Amino acid sequence: MARFLGMLNKSQISREPYLTELTEYLPNILSNADLTGCDPEDVLLVHNDIVVFRDYGIDINEMKLAAATLFAYAGELAKAMSVLQEGNLQPWVTEIQTNPSIPPLNRLRQAVERSTDEKTTSALKKIEAIWVKAISGANRSVVIPVVEHSLVRVHSEQGDSGLRRVSVEVLGESRNGKDQIYADVAVFGADTTSADIIAAPIAATRNLITEKYPEAAKHFVAGRLVFEDEHAMHEGLSANLGIAALTCCEILRSSMQREYYRIRPTVALTGAIDEKGYVQEVKSATLPEKVKAAFFSWIEFLVLPKLQLAAAEEALCSLTEKYPHRTLTLVGVTDLREVFFDRRLSDLVRVPIHKHAARRLWKWRFPIAAAAFLFLVVAFWRLWYGPLDKNPVGFEFKGGMLFIKNKQGQTVDEIWVGETIVKGSKDDDLRRPRTVFVGFADVDHNGVSEVIWVASVFPTRIDCKSIGTKTPLWSKVMEKTLHFPHNTDVKGKELVPNALIAGDFDNDGSYEVIISGRLSPFFPGIVMKLDAATGKELAHYVHIGHLVDILPWDLDGDGITEILLCGTNNALRSACVVVLDPRFMSGHSPLTAEYQVDGYDAGTERSYIRIPRTVVGEVFGLRNKYNWARRIFYEDSSTFVLRLEDADIDGERQEDRLSPSLWAYFKTDLTVTGIGTGDDFDLVYEDLMEKGRIRRLDRGLYMSEYQKSIRYWDGETWHDKPVSNKRYVEALKSVK
Repeated sequence: MARFLGMLNKSQISREPYLTELTEYLPNILSNADLTGCDPEDVLLVHNDIVVFRDYGIDINEMKLAAATLFAYAGELAKAMSVLQEGNLQPWVTEIQTNPSIPPLNRLRQAVERSTDEKTTSALKKIEAIWVKAISGANRSVVIPVVEHSLVRVHSEQGDSGLRRVSVEVLGESRNGKDQIYADVAVFGADTTSADIIAAPIAATRNLITEKYPEAAKHFVAGRLVFEDEHAMHEGLSANLGIAALTCCEILRSSMQREYYRIRPTVALTGAIDEKGYVQEVKSATLPEKVKAAFFSWIEFLVLPKLQLAAAEEALCSLTEKYPHRTLTLVGVTDLREVFFDRRLSDLVRVPIHKHAARRLWKWRFPIAAAAFLFLVVAFWRLWYGPLDKNPVGFEFKGGMLFIKNKQGQTVDEIWVGETIVKGSKDDDLRRPRTVFVGFADVDHNGVSEVIWVASVFPTRIDCKSIGTKTPLWSKVMEKTLHFPHNTDVKGKELVPNALIAGDFDNDGSYEVIISGRLSPFFPGIVMKLDAATGKELAHYVHIGHLVDILPWDLDGDGITEILLCGTNNALRSACVVVLDPRFMSGHSPLTAEYQVDGYDAGTERSYIRIPRTVVGEVFGLRNKYNWARRIFYEDSSTFVLRLEDADIDGERQEDRLSPSLWAYFKTDLTVTGIGTGDDFDLVYEDLMEKGRIRRLDRGLYMSEYQKSIRYWDGETWHDKPVSNKRYVEALKSVK
């Protein structure tokens, strides 16, 4: 911004429109700017450049306070006081600054005690509070020096120095024999993923613990890695040394070791690391900026790769020439172990023997006598209060009742829904991890989810209530009137649900309810999005044909949970898969003129897949108007499966009916990797060949040909490879 102001003509008249517009954004920029790691003299230059905004009523004193803070970090108390007082320094200021035995923070505290100017004292106390906050309450985090890039220089090696705090949160035990820690961070660039950031540090940590702490080696954790600035992009692997050191500390602490380590809050770490724990170099071009980031901060020790120690010392030397009262110690390491061997960098915490014994007893649930007493207490409590864990995660239907269960399988609530709902919510395929007619969402953010369920049909009503309460938070009657000028028999407005799911699908911090249904008994299908807190309709999408199954899945790992639905398209007379982005649910599906719907534009589906009938289905085309995609479910972390029903062939008896079925396997990029057939399909295929109703061809060869007939919609035409809908691509630009 300062550079921009310098480019403007000095004439007040020509600058006026630009300055007026900047006043709208400047207060927010100043209040949220973190200038740690910046040279305070550079900050003062920016302050001088924006002093013109005082004439517009903008308080720019935050910049002066930031500059004074940075001078204090650099050991220049006199310069910090000069900025705050604008000159007129007392002799005691120089006396404090030139005393080498006084640590920097203590210099500041003595200045607070000896200052007689009320305004200056208040500013010094603010600086002290900023400093103390930075070095306190940081036992489970580490500080990483980083090089921040602006959007215009994101691909260059140059950038601005800064510090970023990283924490590892252990959420519980992992029971699959390995640590499950995921990185909650956005990653810039194709060479590095969030998995890359944590993979090597976890391996290095596990190797060190296995070698030095055999008892803790039996303990595996589940948790997450969190960067303090969750909106900032992260690039490269230079944070991995700090992540590994912190992860080691947290695993030892959570495994209830009597001795564990804690990285000191005045230590910053930079360096890549391999799986064996050896420290690798960081980009040499960024090293001076990382030294600068630590220099202009509360950090006292900067840990870095030993091979780059000389280069870092050269960068530090140029800084200390300018600010001679600052002491920053550089520590070069070649191995993760050295971080814990150097007592300047980490503290060895020893839990008192009685506390350690108490923690172990708690872990093993007390001696038998204490356990018996606890059992009695819990038994009486349960009779009165019910299960301690009231958070619902599952459900079960019995008779006309809906039983809401916690993760232990205990009933935490009972809701009468009637036999119609129970019969309509059957789900016999155990491979499908989905919720039918019931969802859970913590809409009031109190740690216990509310229940959202289909409470009735004809009319269909969706209710939401808290556990243990009788009165719903909201009720919503599901209705939608659609007009098809060429299908005048569609007159119903009752929405009959097929499935209901709840969650924060668009990753905005609020929960939504997604309901897939149909205008019974006619062809229109509708997918609706409701606000889970109020039941208010947020969006809906019209489909020309029923969508009978649903699967929520973040296909590309961007934090947005796509909504996958399958069914059939009446206009196209073929099975289909619809992929909706919950942020853009509007319009109608691909259709023909016969099925035009008034008042709706073409849809903004992320993707739309059309799956035609096989030769078997074509033979029975006079009995079956179209084929169906009946089921969609997870196969593994990168594959979902579609069960296709090609035809419904009547037999003399009910048990003689055949439903030739196929299984289509899709990757998360929507490419088809294979199609298998069920026994019914094989039998019918062979029978039709014997009767000469289809050409003789090896079934495997035919399925390879058939796979190539699957088509993808781009909003205008069909393709034989996955494509995105052009309207979706345009809509996506609005959020980028």
